[in-house]
Amino acid sequence: MKGFRITVHGRQFDIAMPQGSFGIVANLNQWRNEININGATYKCFRWYKGELKPGDYVTVEFTDIESPMQPEEVVFSKEEQINDTRRLYDSLRKELLKKGLISENE
Repeated sequence: MKGFRITVHGRQFDIAMPQGSFGIVANLNQWRNEININGATYKCFRWYKGELKPGDYVTVEFTDIESPMQPEEVVFSKEEQINDTRRLYDSLRKELLKKGLISENE
């Protein structure tokens, strides 16, 4: 199966999924510098989350993966994501109604 071999902080992660998406996300801001290795099908998975410091190396290789690693955790399911999105929508809608920026029919 095709996948990614990722090395970060000296740890190697062989990640492959038959279907779905995969991402490496770096959050670089005033609060934290971190890297997340995530994937998603009907659930969202995390293989790694760690701090980054200047001079750290991260390598990514697209290759054949014979034995993919299991994720460290299931971050959330699609159902949880839909529920969170609905709560955010409801909250924002109330705020827009209160400010008169939309009507009840919108």
